[in-house]
Amino acid sequence: TQIMISSPGIGSNLDVNSIVSQLMAIESLPLSVLAQQEGTYQAKLSSLGQIKSALSGFQTAAEGLTNVSDEDAYIATSGDNSILTASASSAAKVGSYSVSVSQLASGQRLVASGQADPSATIGNGNPASVTISFGTISGGTFDPNTGRYTDANFTVDPSKTPLALTIDSSNNTLEGIRDAINALDANVTAEIINDGGTDPYRLVISNSETGVSNSLKVDVSGNNTIRSLLRYDAGRNNRQELTQLEAAADATLKLNGLDINRPTNEVSDVISGVTLNLEGVGDTTVTVSRDLGGMQSALEAMVSSYNDLNGNIKETTGFEAILQGERAAVYTQNRLRSALGESLAGVGQFSTLSELGVNFQRDGSLKFDSSKFQTALETSVPDVRTLIAAFGESLTVLSDQLTSDNGPLNSRTEGINRSIDDINDRRDVLNRRLESTEARLRTQFTALDSLVSGLLATSNFLQQQLPNLPTFTNQNRN
Repeated sequence: TQIMISSPGIGSNLDVNSIVSQLMAIESLPLSVLAQQEGTYQAKLSSLGQIKSALSGFQTAAEGLTNVSDEDAYIATSGDNSILTASASSAAKVGSYSVSVSQLASGQRLVASGQADPSATIGNGNPASVTISFGTISGGTFDPNTGRYTDANFTVDPSKTPLALTIDSSNNTLEGIRDAINALDANVTAEIINDGGTDPYRLVISNSETGVSNSLKVDVSGNNTIRSLLRYDAGRNNRQELTQLEAAADATLKLNGLDINRPTNEVSDVISGVTLNLEGVGDTTVTVSRDLGGMQSALEAMVSSYNDLNGNIKETTGFEAILQGERAAVYTQNRLRSALGESLAGVGQFSTLSELGVNFQRDGSLKFDSSKFQTALETSVPDVRTLIAAFGESLTVLSDQLTSDNGPLNSRTEGINRSIDDINDRRDVLNRRLESTEARLRTQFTALDSLVSGLLATSNFLQQQLPNLPTFTNQNRN
């Protein structure tokens, strides 16, 4: 079998591939035009997307204006945060209060006698039932040197459920007792400290619930060794094997001279709508005032978001900018400018944002004058709030319209996307035509190549045969 290998141009010296490529480059020029058009449309989409994003930010700021119509907001300020901090709700009232804290609320802490080894077995392993009750210690005397009460009383609080655990051969070590108490997952917890003494390891039992009614009573039955380590009853002189490191105590304070006791350091039922968080002992003041910063912050946020949007539109629609003359962007800008500058009737003694310190500048941006806003507040806080809320509502409605599916920006975006789809369709048609054209050109030039190659072969053959032709001479020559 004979294999024929051909390559265009070898026999004819015609560079068929180069000729076809150059001709196809000319034929493909419409593709470059389409690519340029698509690039322009894509750039417009990007700029419109930036405007839509900025408009969404303005929409959020407009909604923020409507929130000032809620109930009055108040702020509580402490003169000394190291003594107490304060917070206020909408139920607070304007006023000033003197507060003197003499004692913080605390939870009781008890400590056991020392052990030489926290992992050593305590007792013979017989089960011991341990019950921790809650109540109040009253009367008697307390010796801080021994950590014990004398002739005191302990009254159990029946509303509080006792805690129960068992100590047996599986956990009859100091570490085991600690873990058993902590496994209760309650407000009562245990830890082991090292006091550096002869028997340094001591179990400390603490109650995180503060107040005198949260004192502890520990009953132990079933194992005398465990009993002699853990039993504690402040109402019985001879049943205080644990000793007290810190007593359960109520917070004590004076408010405008009135004595107050509370079981926790969070006091929320003394000043209407105000919560006091006690931090230390001392004297301070608490001032409750209207929190008007929310209205100013809402206006400032609206001004800032509008300036971002306005600047974006100006930059993208200016002379020779990508969206120059783009009606959707300009329409959006004009609608917002008109809405911000309008006068609202029937909302009190203020009717324009300019009266609240929001004014247009020569460059089309907004500027907020805080001093003018404060003057308006001094005139009438309710009327300022009403006007802000009214503008918030109208601007939100307008923003919703402008950002809707039928809004100008989305409609223009859809139109551009349709144009891009049309370009893609035209590109597909053109690519198919170019494929056909290239195939036709290659067929034509291949045929030309074959023809020229054949002619050259014939020419070469004739040139080779000419020397072999017979020579003719003139017979009449002497």
